[in-house]
Amino acid sequence: NNNNNAALATTTNGYQYTCEGEKQKKVLQLHVAIDALAVVVQEGGAAAKCIERLGGLTPDNLRWIFSSYSTQQLKDSGWDETSVSNINNNDPSAASSHRRQWSQLLSDPACLQNDIVMVGPRISSDEYEFFQDVILKEPDEYIDHNKRMVPYLGFDYTDEILVALEHDEFAIAFVHVNAYFQHAQALYGVPIMNQAQNRYVSPLARTIEDQTYAPLCRPIYMNILEESLERTRPFVSFGLSQAGTELVQQTTRFFPLPNRERVVMLARMVESDS
Repeated sequence: NNNNNAALATTTNGYQYTCEGEKQKKVLQLHVAIDALAVVVQEGGAAAKCIERLGGLTPDNLRWIFSSYSTQQLKDSGWDETSVSNINNNDPSAASSHRRQWSQLLSDPACLQNDIVMVGPRISSDEYEFFQDVILKEPDEYIDHNKRMVPYLGFDYTDEILVALEHDEFAIAFVHVNAYFQHAQALYGVPIMNQAQNRYVSPLARTIEDQTYAPLCRPIYMNILEESLERTRPFVSFGLSQAGTELVQQTTRFFPLPNRERVVMLARMVESDS
């Protein structure tokens, strides 16, 4: 479960919850793994060259690139307009436009006056919803697949996304981070601004595990009834052990928790069971 508030009511410490309902149930919430996306473009292509001159992309850059909102709607919703420095703010047609071009991100010869081509997983996929949840801020905002001259291209298979990037140097995509790692020679993994640390962070195994590739990585949660801990604790303890961590790496697409966080999760079980 990646929703830490799903069906949960009150908490005093952020990990022990009392569920709503006629019979109140106490639930322990544990982090058990890490999931992540990567923003990617064609290695050495026009998009990569522009992004390299920028240093990376900010969450506000990504929002502007993918959002169904016009530039004016983004401004009205609190978006940082300084994140896109080469738009004529005095031009009403530019403010109302849904068109996005690489040259609008930065006035630089490396950022060409070509439309940004959005590519990614199909609508309603886990990756699509993950990206939309963390990048787009408003309830009626979505990844633009019907207002652009070049609308969002959503694919069922990662290979199709990779082919689209291979054939279009102006395309940008988001994929599961493992897809990027498997094809890193052909892709440029876009550094994303970690706003808490005020620095661009590249998608690497260590930046996923320490969750500094924010906001495109997230913990995976497990919610356990405290009354069942006596039965479930051995299973969860194995999952958080070294052997269990290696099994997670071998059999799932998720990343294991760092050692220090696994220790904290094990301590939470002991505390709840006492």
